[in-house]
Amino acid sequence: MIARRSPVPRRRATPRRSERVVDMAYLAWCRAQPCSVGVWLRSFKDCRLPIDPHHAGRHVHGLGAKPNDDTAMPACRRHHDDLQFLTGPFKGWGDAERQAWQDREIARHRSAYLADRLLAYPGEARW
Repeated sequence: MIARRSPVPRRRATPRRSERVVDMAYLAWCRAQPCSVGVWLRSFKDCRLPIDPHHAGRHVHGLGAKPNDDTAMPACRRHHDDLQFLTGPFKGWGDAERQAWQDREIARHRSAYLADRLLAYPGEARW
């Protein structure tokens, strides 16, 4: 057996807590909505099911970190890839143009989600 030159690092007493917002109800609602890109194009012929929440918010935690769940929008698998790699209807777009479009779509979906939730739970005062 080979002797270890440095001691094994100790584990943290308490796990690190992520500041990321997790909203499973909103993600489930997103999965039930039509593809945002299909709605924008007014054509669903290129959509490939299933619908997944596309986390389109601004990355504030670092490269490869997923944005908050409240910045997700519904997108089918094909359009999710088109958004991520700037292909298909987004070919030739810059990052700023794509981000502006995504921000508008996120705002539209968040307001629709809150309106649906208000109709479903009219007496609920806190979210």
